[in-house]
Amino acid sequence: MFRAVRIVGTALPAEAIPRVSEVRMPGQSAGEYDLPPGMTVNGAIARAWEAMLAAHLQWRTMLSRLPEGDPAIKLTREKWLLPLLYELGWGRPEVVGGGLSVQPGLGESMAPNFPISHRVSWPDAANPSAWVPIHLVGAGIDLDTKTPSVTARAPQSMLQDYLNREHNSLWGILSNGHRLRLLRDASSLTRQSYVEFDLDAIFADQLYADFRLLFLILHASRFAPRLDEHAAKVAAADGEEAEEGDAEPVSLKLDNCWLERWRRTAIDDGARALLNLQQGVAAALHELGTGFVSHPANTALREALGVASDADRDLQRALLRIAYRLIVLFVVEDRDLLHGAAASADARSLYADYFSTARLRRLAGTPIGGWHTDLWEAHQIVTDALSGDGLAELGLSGLGATLFSRDALSILEGPNCRIGPSWPRSARWRKSRTLSPARRGPSTTATSTARNSAACTSRCWPTRPDTTPTIAPSPSTSPPAASARSPAPTTRPRS
Repeated sequence: MFRAVRIVGTALPAEAIPRVSEVRMPGQSAGEYDLPPGMTVNGAIARAWEAMLAAHLQWRTMLSRLPEGDPAIKLTREKWLLPLLYELGWGRPEVVGGGLSVQPGLGESMAPNFPISHRVSWPDAANPSAWVPIHLVGAGIDLDTKTPSVTARAPQSMLQDYLNREHNSLWGILSNGHRLRLLRDASSLTRQSYVEFDLDAIFADQLYADFRLLFLILHASRFAPRLDEHAAKVAAADGEEAEEGDAEPVSLKLDNCWLERWRRTAIDDGARALLNLQQGVAAALHELGTGFVSHPANTALREALGVASDADRDLQRALLRIAYRLIVLFVVEDRDLLHGAAASADARSLYADYFSTARLRRLAGTPIGGWHTDLWEAHQIVTDALSGDGLAELGLSGLGATLFSRDALSILEGPNCRIGPSWPRSARWRKSRTLSPARRGPSTTATSTARNSAACTSRCWPTRPDTTPTIAPSPSTSPPAASARSPAPTTRPRS
């Protein structure tokens, strides 16, 4: 969605990004961004964009004139990063000449010092009780490795270590001009965690949407500690008594800034989504299991369940595997991650029209069903391709993923194993679930098959349901002609 934005770890959950971009997070009004009266958020972004386009071009031009190997620290800070921070509401950050120190840890006799270049403090620089460390390095300094004779440590690990040890800082900003990273205290993690903005890509390729997201997330107002409602009332009351000298200072809470609230909101939404997913998986297991067990052709499966003591566990594991496969396919299809750049438009169209889980979801809303198994077999074509060498006709690359291997579905791999009308009805199977199979009308799968072409069938149908699909050559993957269609079923469910 955003070409120049990369999320590593859990500093800010990925679920927060689209909500911030769509202005669906709390605290996104013009007043809450501390904008001047009459200035809108989009107006401020547009103004900053024009200013930074010119600044980036000037900085890149001046950078090209420096000798090779020059770290360009002063140039990068003064001509590029500090003007960028100014447009993001940071004013002029305090220069930290001697770096920042933290309390000595276990086994340390001296306070460790971190060579951080800047910080912004609250309530002010003279009496800081909370601050954001901002480390600005030169364009010639890599963020993830130490630069000989310039930096003793990699800037990324140095700033992360500081955030993990400093109780008065929760978020930090790191940049070398080419890339800008948002870091958070992550003392419980051993891997890197940050949100990265590729500044060169944003301004060279003029990715306005990515810059807009950068503005919305990295504006200074997002980091400022805020008082909760009760503390704000106390502070207001203390203000009235200040003349008498009775007011007590109110401590600022680091975890009550807008950025931290967004993070908690995204995590809570993710927890609710997981709960809904758990309930959906349980419903899917019931529907899928009913479909397999009730199909007339699955005599062997029913006999195995009646005889083998562990057959029910094998069936449950197989059904879970199918549910997880579907979830993965839902996500990669919705995010357009399934097909690589080499996949042709015809292959993508063929997959979307006849083999995608998006099609299954559309069909799931139609209250008809039957014993036809073509959708299940089409799904197996996809999973076989993903677990093996791929299928060029559908634009699928082989992943070699065990998730899609048939080995995990051994209890369902009999020569006649079929799935009944619960596929793909899931929990949306309506009144027809109370009818006997003989009274149920044609399934959505039968109706969809009647609409498919003989060419599609010959290209993408396996010769046997228990073998890897064999693709016959075809001159085209275009939609079927009307003459190739089979007559649609004419029966309907009885009332």
